[in-house]
Amino acid sequence: MNKILVPTDFSNIANNAIEYIMALPEGIIKEVILLHAAANDDENLATLGLQKKRLSEKFKVKIIYSDKDFDAYTIQEIVQNKNIDLIIMGTSGETGGITKKIFGNNTSALIDNVNCPVLAIPVNYNYKKIKKIGYASDFTDLEKEMTQVISFARLFNATIAIVHVTPVFPDVYGTEKINIEKHIEQIKKKNDYTKIQLSIEKTTYDNQIEKGIEHFIEDSSPDMLVMFHHFRTVLDKIITSSVTVDSIIHLEIPLITFPK
Repeated sequence: MNKILVPTDFSNIANNAIEYIMALPEGIIKEVILLHAAANDDENLATLGLQKKRLSEKFKVKIIYSDKDFDAYTIQEIVQNKNIDLIIMGTSGETGGITKKIFGNNTSALIDNVNCPVLAIPVNYNYKKIKKIGYASDFTDLEKEMTQVISFARLFNATIAIVHVTPVFPDVYGTEKINIEKHIEQIKKKNDYTKIQLSIEKTTYDNQIEKGIEHFIEDSSPDMLVMFHHFRTVLDKIITSSVTVDSIIHLEIPLITFPK
């Protein structure tokens, strides 16, 4: 990850995300761009200077700020123009906070509209060494998505725990019939990455995706959860009550979403 974008409004939510970044292993990030999202008064600018000084202990740091509110289109322009690899931001798990100030909505608004991975850090989460990454999958586009997940996991030499929640009705893609174990072995070999596990979460009723993911997190204790836009979009089409980023953003571990 050469460049990351970090929105900050100097709240505890934003500050905790900065502390998370500071705790990441050396060499993971080269440059941090702070996105200033608060009034340009003397107190805020002084705090911004302190945040820059703190981050400069480990990274090259730049600041972007504006007198007008940021929206998803503005953020997308920054992502493209600055070649941003990842957005890291704090989240309160509720509508509001820093994302409300920047985007007029919540974290999912950013995820939906910016063509860049977004890593959301819960406000009370303290950094833990990333040893296991949970990857929520419906098994469609598994090989393509795993290529991205493996690339990210290599940065930490982390185990990837694929979690699939079943039953889902209707099973449009026939995912319950495929030989998933064989497919995963092929992915391991093709990517030369063996640290991959499979967890099948069986729920009482159809389409209890959120419940299955929560049980997986409680049982397996991953240090991060990965989702794709694909995961959300497909579910929206095939089940009545879809699993969205809104419905799981309250989870107490970091959530990274990749665009399809």
